[in-house]
Amino acid sequence: DGASRVLLSVAGATGGAPGAEVLANLRQAIRDLSDPSQPFVLGASVLRYFRCEARVVVDPQYEAATVLADAKARIQQAFGFDARDLGQSVTAAELLAWMHQVPGVVAVDLEVLQPYGEGATAAVAAQAVPAFGGRWDAAARSMLPAELLLVNPAALDLVEAQL
Repeated sequence: DGASRVLLSVAGATGGAPGAEVLANLRQAIRDLSDPSQPFVLGASVLRYFRCEARVVVDPQYEAATVLADAKARIQQAFGFDARDLGQSVTAAELLAWMHQVPGVVAVDLEVLQPYGEGATAAVAAQAVPAFGGRWDAAARSMLPAELLLVNPAALDLVEAQL
């Protein structure tokens, strides 16, 4: 319809969708304090997940199980709710950089990086998994809220590899 709108995507305090009461209160507070001529759309952000599989070469001076556990913990922290922004994509380079910060990691072969649960595809290591900000869907003629892309801990598989 050509009208200008503001889209506000909101995530709940722990990563899930905010409750109906929270959205209603926020909507009312915005209405009370904003320019009534500026329409806005308020919606819950969309949670999406990615999967990751990698082979990790561990320095022989370290215990492999400990290094792999530390690498998993580092990835879960770096790609968890508290560390990510709405519309922030995940790149292979970012994943590799986080894993290489773990003491005892010598090398990483990223074998799979892809969206989780979005249809059957061959297991490949994409260069990035995109997350989209709020946007206009011309086909549906509606606003789509921003996406929050997080690692799925159940789809994070790190195994020891040898050089």
